[in-house]
Amino acid sequence: MLEKDKVMGMYRLGIDEETADILSNLTASQMLVLSETNQLNFQLRFENSEMIKKLTEDSRVSDIKQMHTGILLSSLLLDSINK
Repeated sequence: MLEKDKVMGMYRLGIDEETADILSNLTASQMLVLSETNQLNFQLRFENSEMIKKLTEDSRVSDIKQMHTGILLSSLLLDSINK
């Protein structure tokens, strides 16, 4: 995913550019070591409770809710890259 489209891969994985570079440069044996772990680690991307409330509340225009979510998440990614 990162090799095909780095920016989109970073967005979908919720990672910064440094992490993307590290993952892209892993050897096959290093990837094997990571894949052998039996634990899944994740990080919730929303750091602000108001953001979650806004994205989950009922909306008059539900068709554009997914678009708003995408815009919000992509702006969070840009903010994290620019830091």
